[in-house]
Amino acid sequence: MEEIIYYRSLKLEPRNMKPSNILFLSLALYSLLFSVCLHAQILPKGQYIEGGFNIGRIYKHTNNIVLPIKDFPPTLGVELTWEMQTYGKQYWHKLSGFPRVGLIGSFQHFRDERLGWGYGFMPFISLRFFKIGSVEMFGRFAMGLGYVSKHWDEYSNPLNNLVGSHINNNTGIRLGFGIEAHRNWEIRPSFSFTHYSNGAAQYPNLGTNVMSFNLGILYKHNPVLPEDYNHSNDNMPERHKGPRFSIFAGLGMKEIGRTYRGPKYAITVTSADVGLFTGRNNILKLGLTHEYHSAEYAFFMNNGGYNQNFAQQKANKFLFYVEDEILMGHFSLVGQIGYYFNNAPEPLPFVRLGYRYYPLNPTKHRFAPFVGLRLKAHGITADYIDLTVGVAIR
Repeated sequence: MEEIIYYRSLKLEPRNMKPSNILFLSLALYSLLFSVCLHAQILPKGQYIEGGFNIGRIYKHTNNIVLPIKDFPPTLGVELTWEMQTYGKQYWHKLSGFPRVGLIGSFQHFRDERLGWGYGFMPFISLRFFKIGSVEMFGRFAMGLGYVSKHWDEYSNPLNNLVGSHINNNTGIRLGFGIEAHRNWEIRPSFSFTHYSNGAAQYPNLGTNVMSFNLGILYKHNPVLPEDYNHSNDNMPERHKGPRFSIFAGLGMKEIGRTYRGPKYAITVTSADVGLFTGRNNILKLGLTHEYHSAEYAFFMNNGGYNQNFAQQKANKFLFYVEDEILMGHFSLVGQIGYYFNNAPEPLPFVRLGYRYYPLNPTKHRFAPFVGLRLKAHGITADYIDLTVGVAIR
């Protein structure tokens, strides 16, 4: 609280940066887009390019943010996307509703010199909800790496308590419409939520959250047509009716507030769950997790009046969760929601989102080892990022 009071006492006013560099970058990206389109014969069938602009607002999700965000002008951004329309070459294409997958390169100007600008590079998956005539509605989930030009600094940038490092996780959720204006062109108005944070690896880490309106143009040189989709059930895996067990361990890292640029503390995670296939490629699970927060142990041991047993008790946390996993060949998307049996750090439930990679296809092998990367959060404030290793057994 002392540092927050100190920050507010400085009374610095927002100093907006001119958006001329946004316009320049926009023109550069669109020049690249149309250059690719002119040579699009090198793109195989179903591979598309999209370029777009966005305008939005930074969302103040907690009162602990000390910058006067409500006084900032709208954020400006551009995005260049490569995407591939699946149409049945792999069995999971049909099971997942023929999704689009691809990579996003984004640039976002936060319109204040204490926040600077951010780059994002994210793989994504996009699912169609419905299509009526030439209009379809879709949703897109992306998670990858982000870079922000300005972060908190005790002396030169004390008011930016949103992010504490240049390198961050970048997560994006998009809900939009595709309007087919021509066989090769699609107009895409949409709304998006974009999040930058380092998972509490570097304090402060409240996170930068941007709500935006986007307008994109998609170019399809060799589009996938209705007759191209393979609806055959050949090589389709059976739906497994028995239970599926998973055991895994994870390792995360966290810096505790008030230890600016201080030591990083490990978080160890062990979990076990059991689930049932609700379809050929979807698994619903119930699980238990144990977390050990070494930072909490260190905090209580270095503050007089607490014994070792008390410190250990506070460092050990037990959690339960419900998880849904969507299998896509050797990859999967996982999402959790759950709560703590003890020592809950926040009144809100926790959520986890992440990816898994299986070297052995989990629909074809009874023992399927995996590695994963996940982001845990309370509300929309990140708690930590962990790398996991485990095995699925059925």
